[in-house]
Amino acid sequence: MNKIFKLILNKLIIIKNSIIKLENPKNAEIIVFDRLNSHFITPLFSDRNFFILDVPGKRRKVEKIFLSLSIIKIMILEILKKNISVCYWVALIKVVKPKIVITFTDNHFDFYQMAKIFSNKIEFMAVQNAYRDESYLPSKKAKKIFIPNYFCFSQQTVDHYEKIGATVGKFYKIGSLRQYHADKAFEKVEKKNKEYDVCLISETLPSDDDPVRNERLESLEIIASHVLRLTNEKKLKTIILFKRDPLTKRGRIEKDFYRKLWGENHPIIMIDKEENYKNYHYAYKSKLVIGNRSTLLLEALAHGEKILFCNYKQEYYLKKNRNKVFDNLVELNSLFDVDKFNVDSFFSVFQKDYETFKNKALNLLNMDEKLFQNQ
Repeated sequence: MNKIFKLILNKLIIIKNSIIKLENPKNAEIIVFDRLNSHFITPLFSDRNFFILDVPGKRRKVEKIFLSLSIIKIMILEILKKNISVCYWVALIKVVKPKIVITFTDNHFDFYQMAKIFSNKIEFMAVQNAYRDESYLPSKKAKKIFIPNYFCFSQQTVDHYEKIGATVGKFYKIGSLRQYHADKAFEKVEKKNKEYDVCLISETLPSDDDPVRNERLESLEIIASHVLRLTNEKKLKTIILFKRDPLTKRGRIEKDFYRKLWGENHPIIMIDKEENYKNYHYAYKSKLVIGNRSTLLLEALAHGEKILFCNYKQEYYLKKNRNKVFDNLVELNSLFDVDKFNVDSFFSVFQKDYETFKNKALNLLNMDEKLFQNQ
């Protein structure tokens, strides 16, 4: 009963904050699924007629709700077919009559369900938003992933989705769309003109129900402590890039974590999350980018920047994942072959002691650029 009450309450809140249109939306050639982050997709279709399909949820707003007699009829039919959670979206798609439905929210299970419903009728496409680790999913749920056309980062994504049993029609390895926009915005950034010595990439703090919460927190604490110590010892100009907006609850928790760990009088420059791809600008202007679970860390490497990947959960995962199949791993290693766990390279470190970290970091900071590129 509580679940039903919450569901009704959420629906009422959405309706209260939205404009009700008692009509059909106009026909469009393209539907963009999910307004959040749609600005990464829509510039690609500036000369086309497109319609944005609003998706409720955190940080999201449903701007308009279309309710016509034809939409209601279609919704009722879809409910009878047990497509309850997607009945409204299916109705919109049927009245808009697009040739393509595309999303930057590539891990949304309702999108997968609709792709199945419209299979062989409308082209459904997903663009990889960030580094994906779906290894936590139960095998039964992983097999519900259905993407007819997936524009993904690289072969690592292809291998991962194939191993977990996801159904993907075609993979197109394009790299990061977000980074493409960032590189266009900062195409004049000179590689030789570095403003900062070290750039530490933060990440969202794990939730209370995260199965590896303690291990992730320990890893973040070690990395942050090592970076602060190195900064003080070598008088480095160091910045930290926050993952979340400081005005949000998750953003405040993230920032407070480092304030508590470092104290108030630390020399590290804190950079709040900004729009317009500023985090890329800061990463590109740093001599060394350090992090752990981060899409930006991978993108910095792809851009040719020096990075140090601190995989301080390695020992735990080897023990935890022993004799497990791929899709039951607790977490993937974003930079290396997960089956081999071969993480000891010139730009990675898994030994937790400070001296090993310092030697790796200083070696990279002082390494000739040509030597790094050859490596």
